[in-house]
Amino acid sequence: MAETKSLVTRMTTNTTGFKTGTQQVIEQLNKFNKALVDNQYKQKECNKVIADAQKEIKNLHKIKKENGKLTEEEAKQLKQLNETIEQEKVKLSQLRTEQISIRQAISETSRAVTDNNEKWTVLKGTLANLASDTLKKLAAQIVSIGKDVIQTGEQFSASMSEVGAISGATAEELAELEAAARLYGATTKFSATEAADALKYMALAGWNSQQAIAGLPAVLDLAAASGMDLGRASDIVTDYITAFGLEVEDASRFVDIMSYAMSHSNTTTEMLGEAYKNCAATAKAMGFSVEETTAALMTMANAGVKGGEAGTTLNTLMTRLATNTKGCADELAKYGVQIYDEQGKMHSLSEIMSGLISAFENLNQQQQANLSKMIAGTNQYAGFQTLMQGMSDAAKAAGMSFEDYTAALEQCEGTSNDMAKTMSNNLTGDLKALQSALDELKLKIYDDAETPLRNLVKLAKNEGIAAL
Repeated sequence: MAETKSLVTRMTTNTTGFKTGTQQVIEQLNKFNKALVDNQYKQKECNKVIADAQKEIKNLHKIKKENGKLTEEEAKQLKQLNETIEQEKVKLSQLRTEQISIRQAISETSRAVTDNNEKWTVLKGTLANLASDTLKKLAAQIVSIGKDVIQTGEQFSASMSEVGAISGATAEELAELEAAARLYGATTKFSATEAADALKYMALAGWNSQQAIAGLPAVLDLAAASGMDLGRASDIVTDYITAFGLEVEDASRFVDIMSYAMSHSNTTTEMLGEAYKNCAATAKAMGFSVEETTAALMTMANAGVKGGEAGTTLNTLMTRLATNTKGCADELAKYGVQIYDEQGKMHSLSEIMSGLISAFENLNQQQQANLSKMIAGTNQYAGFQTLMQGMSDAAKAAGMSFEDYTAALEQCEGTSNDMAKTMSNNLTGDLKALQSALDELKLKIYDDAETPLRNLVKLAKNEGIAAL
């Protein structure tokens, strides 16, 4: 596409143009991936409309067979159903044509980056510099570069083979996954092999190829923002999106929430993941939002209860209140705090917490201690106190209360990407980005060398066996 070629041209002009062009290529690829997911959804809807209409037509034919004819209204309905099917088939045909165009655009955008001639210029310059040294040193450097190229290519090839085996992707889908891994590997601080590892965890979670490609930028942002391993970031996102009952399309929202939480409270992405492990599924079962759950974990972390300990405490509190353990819900009802509404639906965590604060305001210290123990039990008594501290006037004054955090998490869109940019805007980030670009150069060389190398290995193997 002309737009893609223009971006690549700008990327090769100078350092500033390279950074700007790279970002635009990434944004363009994300746009294409989202368009492809939307297209597939629309095709699914068309097929559903057609299937429903065909079912109705079948019923009408059955009526006609039984009664000998259709009423005027039924005949009109049959005509409308046939017209609907034809209209949906036209839409479906258009969507399929559009899908082909989108796939071509994705392929061209990815190929535009990997075919960047500047990378070959860098290699030629490196070899030219080596030529000024002795032939012996030159030979040693070439051997070293060759080993590095082969090692980088082998690692990436093995990772993508693993992605293909786990995901069951078709050859076309695997090519798209590989293009995405190489694109982000060449244009971010992470290598193509690291991006492939992230795709592996998405495949393990049951994400299809287009979902994985669409979700990869969010995982990259989370890993960069939190300074954690890309594979681990992918594992956390895929695991707990599922645990909270969210959809793949919520990946960006989820990583924004995690990024905001770790940057505004005394916790980390890794600790949040450990906390989610123990409470996310329970929160989902009770209808508590990821924002409310994370806000509670943030207030507890500020008081020193974090990670798996915080998740266990919150899980225990939610379970005890929901099941009226030791009559705690009945006791709270005496103070006007209701856990369920009249239809038996559990109130939100925010509503329950507000009710608890109102109840505690009218109690002396001894009464508060007794009620706290009834609610939390002996083992989680201390953890419950840290949660209540997050509802205090002091926490509100500092803007660090449960209510403050919940409201902020509902409005934190873009946080992860902003943090990722900030974390990478330094010499270390530039060096990592350069290394990623060099790794892509190695992969480009490996592309040309892989087939001859494999043929050579097979020949050696066959000749060796024959000699035996």
